[in-house]
Amino acid sequence: MKTALVIDDVKGNRIFMSKCLEEEGYKVISVSNGMDALANIKEYTFDVIFLDMKLPGMSGMNIMRWLKENQVQTPVAVVTAHGTVNNAIESLNYGVIAYIRKPLSVERFKRHILEINEKLENGVRTVSMERPLENPADSAYEYAPAIKLTDDRILEQSKQILKNRMLRDLFDIIPNTVLILNKERQILYSNSYFLELIGINQDKPMGLRPGEVLNCVHAYENTNGCGTTECCSVCGAVQAIIQAQTTNSKIQKECLMKYKSGENELSRELLIVVNPADYILEGATIFIAKDISNEKLRKNMERLFFHDLLNTSGSIKGLAEYAEKIDQMDEIQKYMGYINDSTDYMIDEINFQKMLLSAENNELNLIISRFSLNEIIYSIIRYYSDTEFIFNSYEDVKIVSDRVLVYRVVMNMIKNAVEADRRVITIDLDAGQDYIELSVHNHGFMPKEIQLQLFKKFFSTKGSGRGIGTYSMKLIGESFLKGEVWCESSPDSGTRFTFRIPRVLN
Repeated sequence: MKTALVIDDVKGNRIFMSKCLEEEGYKVISVSNGMDALANIKEYTFDVIFLDMKLPGMSGMNIMRWLKENQVQTPVAVVTAHGTVNNAIESLNYGVIAYIRKPLSVERFKRHILEINEKLENGVRTVSMERPLENPADSAYEYAPAIKLTDDRILEQSKQILKNRMLRDLFDIIPNTVLILNKERQILYSNSYFLELIGINQDKPMGLRPGEVLNCVHAYENTNGCGTTECCSVCGAVQAIIQAQTTNSKIQKECLMKYKSGENELSRELLIVVNPADYILEGATIFIAKDISNEKLRKNMERLFFHDLLNTSGSIKGLAEYAEKIDQMDEIQKYMGYINDSTDYMIDEINFQKMLLSAENNELNLIISRFSLNEIIYSIIRYYSDTEFIFNSYEDVKIVSDRVLVYRVVMNMIKNAVEADRRVITIDLDAGQDYIELSVHNHGFMPKEIQLQLFKKFFSTKGSGRGIGTYSMKLIGESFLKGEVWCESSPDSGTRFTFRIPRVLN
């Protein structure tokens, strides 16, 4: 296994780079300063060092000088937000294998890792450089300010809070998550409820932002961390913090968070309350989070049973009463058909809710068979007989997968299109050797703020108790069917949902 040393004074950056490296097969040690870095270099042998230029005490340039003077041959990749032409040229003298500018995205940093791997395998020690800037600026999308304090400053601020025993005792009896954040949105204090909830000690969340410690899927999309991506612009937690800071008043918002749990992406629904707390520390805020997932689930089940199924059962009763008054057998059979369709709808809705709960608990058992994807699509088109469809497919596509789950994803794709826009719905089915791509197009347009939240559980433009369909598409389509689900929407071309699925599910 290859080994790497990550040297950066910002904890979020260390975690980001370490995660990317570990996913690429590295064993990683990370440190926050030059002295700890040198201690590890003396004790261990590394394949590559990832080095920030601006460090407390010993700078990145001084570390490289030490490496050269002590004839340490380990290649160095400089990772910095402060790249200038001068220090880029100077770093060439110290065996730099790559010169990488922050902020980073996962894709870009992993691309650099692969390039470094190739160089190491080929024995290359020459530098690959991104263009350094005379006046570096974050050219990436940034919603909330990206700047973070160093570990030393965080520790200093945290000690100031921990001195207040009465404050700590008060927050520790609150049965909800309570955090104290500095003006950079970094955690200075966590109450005991939060620490027990996520199973960590007091020091671990210090210096991180809420999304980073809660494993939000967007928290490590770039090195700037929680609050700085495009998706963060619609996050209730980030909005509450920023608004509380700018208005100096209490702000309450809901946060529909998607978070990583092992291989899966799961959903967490939180009620966020943020209150300014200058009396604790200048610019500080008290961040309270209450898990409302069960309340959201209850509202969804109430909507299902008290609205949808009650309406359907009412229609069944009405149809049955009407059928009793009819003498002609063909008319009776027609109404029995209506009753049968309505009953099927009720059973289907109940089974879907049961399946969704099993999927979220990772208890879904797949039944693999070979079937026609075209037949599934035609059956759904027949269900929406009052809608005009164009179905483009050049062959009868057979796949090996779970038929019920595939049906559910495709059904929700088409249902979403029909409900969004009653004009012609176009379905395209393209078959490749290993993957099948199914897309459903409607002429409607979704604004960007809706697109960014589309696959969140319980997010809906249709009111409370809804927002399960698109969420389930992604959960089932990706976590269980090992495919990929995405959406594109623009005023000119309308909205297209695409489901890319393996031809054979292993």
